Amino acid sequence: HAALFPHLDVKGNLEYARKRAEPSDFDRYAIVELTGIRDLMDRDVESLSGGERQRVAMARALLSGAKILLLDEPFASLDAPSRDNLISLVEQVAHQCRIPVLYVTHSLSEAVRLANHTVVLEKGKITQSGPPAEIFSSMELVSDLVDEPQSVIECTCQSINEEDHISTLAFDGGELHIPNCQLAPGTRIRALIKARDISLALDAPRNISILNAIECAVSSISSYDNATNIITLQAYEHQLQALITKRSTRELALTPNKPIYALLKAVSLVR
Repeated sequence: HAALFPHLDVKGNLEYARKRAEPSDFDRYAIVELTGIRDLMDRDVESLSGGERQRVAMARALLSGAKILLLDEPFASLDAPSRDNLISLVEQVAHQCRIPVLYVTHSLSEAVRLANHTVVLEKGKITQSGPPAEIFSSMELVSDLVDEPQSVIECTCQSINEEDHISTLAFDGGELHIPNCQLAPGTRIRALIKARDISLALDAPRNISILNAIECAVSSISSYDNATNIITLQAYEHQLQALITKRSTRELALTPNKPIYALLKAVSLVR
């Protein structure tokens, strides 16, 4: 909850925090600009939208001299565009203000986008802690948040082909080619790949429309349900999970360490 003081306008809420704060490196003008609330300073807080309230609350927390931000489901009640804009704000605050953010969420997409380190809690106890790509690719750890296996790859936008509007995203040992993603070169981003969107081939593909084919090795095979298997693949430094039928597993004669090509039919970018 934004918990703004209703008897003060936006400027008054910020001044309340600033006057009571220990000296800090946070300049009021810079924080107002960063959070995008310059045009709200004379507004009554009761007239603010949900997204505006959260921006003001973020600015007030920073001006109070905060050493860390704890954000507990901060945007759960907002519409998608407002939520996306505020998630971008969290990224900017963490980067520009160099302040740690502990972000609590049930939204996998928010966690995939924001986390530098991930902690999974169940019934108040830590069940797992580690790098996001490792945690979010584990079906056992995120089964309450997703309905099927998936993989996460950390990427950096390497280049953009202006003629066909396809960006090349580099990751350790490989590349992804993504149309219309509108990323500036050097931008870091995470690619989310659902297991059902990965097909497997024994040979390097030719004359197909799929842009992304990654050379891998089979790491493990496990049963998912009566008809399908989860095939865990080692792709350079990353793991991918493919969901294919047990018939296909037999016909491809898949075994651990067997070379294989992963064909990515769809890739979602989590900004």
